[in-house]
Amino acid sequence: MSVSTEPKLLLKILQHYAIIQILYPDKQLSVNELTSTLKKDQGNISRALKELEELHIIQSTSEKGIHGRQRKVKLTASVRHLFSYLTRIMEKKLYDNEIQPELLREYLDLIQSNDEALIDMGITTLEQESKGKTTYDAESLKTINNILNKKIRKKEILAIIKNFVKNSDEDKRVVYSKVFLGPLNQFTINMEETEENRHQAFTIISELLPQAELYNSLFEQFYTLIEADSIYVQSARDLILSFYPDSVSDIKLRLLIRARKASDDVRKRIKKQLSELT
Repeated sequence: MSVSTEPKLLLKILQHYAIIQILYPDKQLSVNELTSTLKKDQGNISRALKELEELHIIQSTSEKGIHGRQRKVKLTASVRHLFSYLTRIMEKKLYDNEIQPELLREYLDLIQSNDEALIDMGITTLEQESKGKTTYDAESLKTINNILNKKIRKKEILAIIKNFVKNSDEDKRVVYSKVFLGPLNQFTINMEETEENRHQAFTIISELLPQAELYNSLFEQFYTLIEADSIYVQSARDLILSFYPDSVSDIKLRLLIRARKASDDVRKRIKKQLSELT
């Protein structure tokens, strides 16, 4: 993108902020749907979409509808990232949302104490603060991971990690990936964990991984549970389909490929899954 185009792009994003906000991050809507949602004149919406498409802010596709083919639009990948950045600036969260390292360490010291009242004070206050804050302090994140491994208030610690990741700058999330991806993957296949905690761990992984990697990770967890004849197989399958509702055919294909080298018992479980995938 040229330097001369960039200011125009930013101007159009701000000018048509309401449209882009509705489409963000990955909604695909028709002109009629946008008109109805915004309660604006269809002609004005169509003109705005034409300007946005010329600047590659949106992209359109033609889909078959009840009354013939209809045009649907969605944001381009590069603009999704830029819009996220602009939104954080507008909400004043880009530079002032890091929790002070000294304060965070104090919370973590309380949580690791042997005093239940102090643990509760640290957990409750940090969870509340994490709703609008984040941290990039690697040592503090390692401490949080150690606390999670020690099984201290796992539900609340997972919520804190989720909040921190959600509030973090996408360009700086590598520190979270390095500290948490491995442990969280193990967390999701631990049958002693509650379904709620495992789902929370999956949600954090989904924030950290690119979509292709996330899908592969979810499938591997699903297949591991099939091999283990786990009672959580259906939950894992439902989780994949909640993230990727159009993945049924791909899941079947992957299961059929795995069946070639599977044991007789595992093949029976694969067959059961194939029959239930519709």
